[in-house]
Amino acid sequence: MREGAARMTAAFRGYLEKVPFLKIVSWKNNARLGEFMPAMVIKVSLATTEQLIIADIRSNGQPRIARDVVNQLYRYHDAAPGMYGVFVAPYITSQTAIICEKAGIGYSDLAGNCRLVFGQVYVEMRDWPNPLIVKRELRSLFTPKASRILSVLLANPKRSWKVVDLAKEARVSLGQVSNVKKLLEDREWVEQSAKGVRLSQPDDLRAAWADHDSFSKKRT
Repeated sequence: MREGAARMTAAFRGYLEKVPFLKIVSWKNNARLGEFMPAMVIKVSLATTEQLIIADIRSNGQPRIARDVVNQLYRYHDAAPGMYGVFVAPYITSQTAIICEKAGIGYSDLAGNCRLVFGQVYVEMRDWPNPLIVKRELRSLFTPKASRILSVLLANPKRSWKVVDLAKEARVSLGQVSNVKKLLEDREWVEQSAKGVRLSQPDDLRAAWADHDSFSKKRT
């Protein structure tokens, strides 16, 4: 994560430095902010004012993680009123971008996706999807054993499954089901209730699976 964090930090800094009237005054990593310690605390000067930017770095840019980051950035407001929050990750999905935009926070990734809106600054660059990052993340979701779980879920997408029952039906271990469940939760493709786990976005899962198979065939 250290090397990855350095690359993400450099990419984010590069986006800021492209703004001609913006000057970075100070840049602190893991700086104390009241009771918090954000990944980055940055002060920039604009044409007529200064702006405090607080960024949270994560190794995963999926929607569920984004909602957690949004909540964390909101907590920083008490310690730094007027701050602008930014979510930094290896890859920001289109769904994550929507979450960030609605929450009023920026985002930055390694794939050329960036949105920063504060003061007189408006930077928006989009270049998704990024095949290398997306396919690498999905690789563990479409292994042979994981695919057995997905097949069971897709066979009856409206059914809710207990982890034990799903493992038995797919003939895999409980640990395997838990791992797949987390990957699906990160993408918000499943929902959890007292009855168990159920697919909430079966079409998105089917599309990702077909895309993965197509990419795999091109590589062989």
